[in-house]
Amino acid sequence: MIKNLKKILPRTQFSRNVLTVMSGTIISQGVLFLTTPILARLFSPADYGIFNKYFQIVTTVAVLATCKYEILSVLPKKKKDAINIITFAFGITVLVSLISLFIILLAPKTIENFLKTDGLGNWMIYLPLSIFLIGTYQILENYFLRKKDYKRLRAGVVSQSLSRVTLNIGIGLTSALKGGLIIGYIGGQIASLIVLLIKRYKYLYINIKKYFDWKYCLEIAREYRKVALPLIPTNFIGSFNNLLPIIFLGYMYNNDVVGLYGIGFTIVNLPMMIIGKALSDVSYKHTIDIINSQNSLSQYVERVVARLLVIGIVPIIFLALFAQPVFVFFLGNKWLEAGLYVQILMPYFFFRFISSPITLFTQTGKTHIFLYFQIMFLIMTAAALMIGKIVMLTSIGCIVLLSISNSICYFVLCLINYKISGATISNTYSEIKVFLLEINKLYMFKIFKKIDSNGKTRMG
Repeated sequence: MIKNLKKILPRTQFSRNVLTVMSGTIISQGVLFLTTPILARLFSPADYGIFNKYFQIVTTVAVLATCKYEILSVLPKKKKDAINIITFAFGITVLVSLISLFIILLAPKTIENFLKTDGLGNWMIYLPLSIFLIGTYQILENYFLRKKDYKRLRAGVVSQSLSRVTLNIGIGLTSALKGGLIIGYIGGQIASLIVLLIKRYKYLYINIKKYFDWKYCLEIAREYRKVALPLIPTNFIGSFNNLLPIIFLGYMYNNDVVGLYGIGFTIVNLPMMIIGKALSDVSYKHTIDIINSQNSLSQYVERVVARLLVIGIVPIIFLALFAQPVFVFFLGNKWLEAGLYVQILMPYFFFRFISSPITLFTQTGKTHIFLYFQIMFLIMTAAALMIGKIVMLTSIGCIVLLSISNSICYFVLCLINYKISGATISNTYSEIKVFLLEINKLYMFKIFKKIDSNGKTRMG
């Protein structure tokens, strides 16, 4: 697969970087994807429901862990500025983790009742640890993006997946502990941090010791606060948008429905992340370079969307038609309804797949527009779920409303990015034709090469 992509994509440094990150994502997500049939037979929908509640709470609160300063470490030209930014972000991570620990110790039952997190119980105490691990990983991830150490990032994501599924399967087979999915997740987080820091912690420590200064750190934090602070409500609302259906479905129905929704969402999201996440990570730095060189973003956006459309359309149509039998075959009969949820959600996945990797709000200084988008997404998601509750729909009816509202939102997001970049639909269509011709040339070359080799064999 990687060899084919190398031939299709332009032979540029950007393409090589995308492939480096993508290869790590392919292995990482591939491990999670291929082991899901095993885990689905070891754990129940209710187990997955409890894990999804834990995971979404962690990722929502983790937005506050760094106050989004970790993203800004890519921006400064001076190493001193970047080092002080990541040190400031780490300090915030420690503080937020300690505050969350204090709150959980103070009133665990109140939090559980308020968030409707039935089933988490004693696992609530591990939330601060996961928040700290996520915040620290995000800081290191963006630091290595700045250093363009994409191989280190690849090793980090692969180790996270391998450690996670190993622990999950081991606990599932032995039935040694309840909450095996949560334990595996935490173990994966720890493993990824260890891999990122191996052979790099001394270098990082030396740079922090050399460049860090409290006074300068606060100055640089104030300088970048106009970029960082608007990202907090934007990203918090974005994460809360993912948490809201989990909490609402658990409140209206039960943990089984949450687990069915969660595993369906995860299975479809994993292969899409192989391309989308890798492209998004590298694109962030690449689009900054385009803007700094005062070049146009339109051609880049048109080219990316064209390729995502061609790559994504076939699997999306296939799952929209056959998700239910596929889920039953690979996961077992108890996951039949999860396949139906996926079929309903496919329009949402389609628009999300083509729009998310091309978001340009941070790079272009238009984070306020993204905030408006997230507020719109929150309102429409809440409205869809509330309508489902008021008219007493089944879980399937509620997810239909959710799919419609989310699809509309991501279609709007794509249009906004087109407006910011100056891209056009007509040029995107032209890029699609160019990409299809490139693919056709690749396979025609293989066919003729095979014919040529067969001819030589016969002549010999």
